[in-house]
Amino acid sequence: MILLGRCLGLLVEAEQELSRALLAVSARHARDPEIWQTATLLSKWCNAHLVRLAPLVEKYGRMRDGGPRRVARALFHGSRVGSIGLLRDVHDLSLLTQQVHVGWNMATQAAKALRDQEFEETCGEAGKEMERIAAWLRTLIAHLSAQTLTVEPDFASELAASAPKGPASAPLLEVAKAAIDLLSK
Repeated sequence: MILLGRCLGLLVEAEQELSRALLAVSARHARDPEIWQTATLLSKWCNAHLVRLAPLVEKYGRMRDGGPRRVARALFHGSRVGSIGLLRDVHDLSLLTQQVHVGWNMATQAAKALRDQEFEETCGEAGKEMERIAAWLRTLIAHLSAQTLTVEPDFASELAASAPKGPASAPLLEVAKAAIDLLSK
């Protein structure tokens, strides 16, 4: 019995979870253009990987795994406001990215064993993109860590900066101002 379908199921689910998480982080930190733009773009890469996986799933099958969903549910908890919130979100994204990257590595080895050139090319291209995602996250973690972990935060400013922007956020800005007043006391 060939268990490649189990690996493909894990890979499909892991790519879906990473795509959702990237979009959630981009929305949560929309005030930071680099985070918003890059995380949105990387989510599109994950979706493109899913499109490229479809013919392979058709050819080799897919078994549901559930592991990626459990991993994603274990992450992204607690308050994610300000620079420490962004650092925690990027850390969690890094963990999900590693899960996807390992899945592509497993699939690559299966493709080589099966001597399936199309499968191997898909794995190679997606694997390189996952390496780029991981590199961006590592760089972001290094950049954010120095300032975030060694400088006393101004919670009032970070809370105000984390409030949603735009006219629809006016009531939320009042809530943020009230929270700032409470923190100031």
